[in-house]
Amino acid sequence: MSGIISNLLFSLEVVLPLFIIMALGFFLKKKGFLSNVFAVEANKLLYYAVMPVKLAYDLWTVDLSGGFPLELGLLIVAGILATAAVSLPIAKAIGLPRESAGTFAHAAYRGNYIFFGIPLLESITGRIDPKAQFVIIFTLVLYNILAVLLLQWSNGEVDLGYSVLSTFRRLLTNPFIVGILAGVLLNVSGLTAPAFVRSTLGFFSQLATPLALVAIGASFSLSAGNQYRVPGMVVSALKLVISPVIMVLAAALLGYQGEDLVIMFVIFGVPTAISSYAMVQAMDGDSDLAAASIFYTTVLSVVSTTLFIFAFRSFGVL
Repeated sequence: MSGIISNLLFSLEVVLPLFIIMALGFFLKKKGFLSNVFAVEANKLLYYAVMPVKLAYDLWTVDLSGGFPLELGLLIVAGILATAAVSLPIAKAIGLPRESAGTFAHAAYRGNYIFFGIPLLESITGRIDPKAQFVIIFTLVLYNILAVLLLQWSNGEVDLGYSVLSTFRRLLTNPFIVGILAGVLLNVSGLTAPAFVRSTLGFFSQLATPLALVAIGASFSLSAGNQYRVPGMVVSALKLVISPVIMVLAAALLGYQGEDLVIMFVIFGVPTAISSYAMVQAMDGDSDLAAASIFYTTVLSVVSTTLFIFAFRSFGVL
């Protein structure tokens, strides 16, 4: 009994601080201390500066002798493709029209890995495994290519050549990928940063997690979930329970252990990415469904994340 209580307390100690900071962002906005403009600008700051610098700094200062996790990355790619494929018939089964099916699938596979997953992983394990940063490349590339194809399909138009080329143009200038590549190049170059550079980059790294969580909370809208309650609950079950359970079990059967299983959970079990809303809106998808998916998956992830961490502790993964 004491072991169960200890594992539950550990799970809550990991999860609650993250969600308390998110709740702080929500209530500060609700009380008028923060505005919609803050949420938008904070997300821009995180996207273009804070998170890329954090990724670069972390990869510059860690041991990369473990190499590039190709097999793990391919498993993640397979999982994302499978989630997207399964989501389309599910969308049809719950009565969503084709115009909304692409948005539903997008919400089901695209997790908030950068702004929520990385802080969660750091809270669980006490550090960021370089593999967790390398797999960002796999996820970002596939996230964007799939999003363009699915949302174009929903609108009845798919220009494969244009989709792939335009997506790769965006990926080449994606701040996260630029940050990862810069960190790897600095690491393998053997350059040692002066103390003031390390301190400056360290401040960026410390700023990333609390700012990201406050910005997520400030982006919430309670009204977003009313119209799409059923699709929101279904996509939450797929995003927060079904996909991560299947992928963690698949990874375990293939021989992965410890932090690799935690990485797999974080990639597939975190809430729908807030950035998915902007893409859906830009490509004439169902933006109301996108907002509802973000709302439901984020709120319900309080429970699912706690239970997953509890299970990891109980089965000796952590």
